[in-house]
Amino acid sequence: MDNLQWLLNISYGLVSFLGGWVFTRLFTMMDRQEQTIKDINDKTFTDFITLRKEVEAESRKNQLDIADLALKVSTTYVTKDSFDYSLTKIEDKLDRNFEIIQEHLINKK
Repeated sequence: MDNLQWLLNISYGLVSFLGGWVFTRLFTMMDRQEQTIKDINDKTFTDFITLRKEVEAESRKNQLDIADLALKVSTTYVTKDSFDYSLTKIEDKLDRNFEIIQEHLINKK
């Protein structure tokens, strides 16, 4: 009976050792997975912050470019004299064309 008890104790000890080893491995693997996920989240968050700063800088640059363009456009308005002169030329051409059309219609009759 002593030998049987001794054999049972050794087998229980061996099963307990293997069970503990398996649980230790499982928890170690779970800790590694959690650390990997945390590292990925940290890297993703850092990349997001970096990208956001780049987009904000580009947006500020675009806003400055638009403001500069608005200033340039505002200094190149047409003067009243130039506008009046252009309108007069257009009206003269329209009058000439109208006269030509009227002559053509009169000659057809």
